[in-house]
Amino acid sequence: MIRPRGGPALPACVAALRQVHEADGYPAVWPRDPIRFLTPSRTHGAWVAESAAGITAHGALCGADDVAPAAGELAAAVGVPEDRLLVIARLFVVPAARRTGTGRALLTHLVAEARAANAHPVLDVVAGSTPAVTLYESAGWRRITTLKATWTDATGANPALHYYVAPA
Repeated sequence: MIRPRGGPALPACVAALRQVHEADGYPAVWPRDPIRFLTPSRTHGAWVAESAAGITAHGALCGADDVAPAAGELAAAVGVPEDRLLVIARLFVVPAARRTGTGRALLTHLVAEARAANAHPVLDVVAGSTPAVTLYESAGWRRITTLKATWTDATGANPALHYYVAPA
């Protein structure tokens, strides 16, 4: 089941994020304030996937400043102004729910929510995140550019980020 996240779900979302961080290193550095990490500025909305086991996935839609280095290029690629982009952000699936269709279902839901808001969905992903890249590309997302992140990972490096636009 996919539903709006709501404030009461935030502690369970943080617990799910912790599982993902320990399994995959996402986010690259554990945030000082994980609730703030899950609720970035200009959040348009956030949703969770839930099963009998609890929160299994999370995703949010945010303003284009979440992909600021590439926002102009992404907007040009889909022919809309930057303020009509919504970024799929903070998307993750707990390890136990992977390869069950949960990630694809939540991604599809987020795309539908962006389109319902008359916006075009975009996203970025660390270049080495092969399962996520595979999901996006198999769902028809198109890579527009790859740039160095403005943040550093646990090793102090600025990883490469792939920037994608959703299929029309």
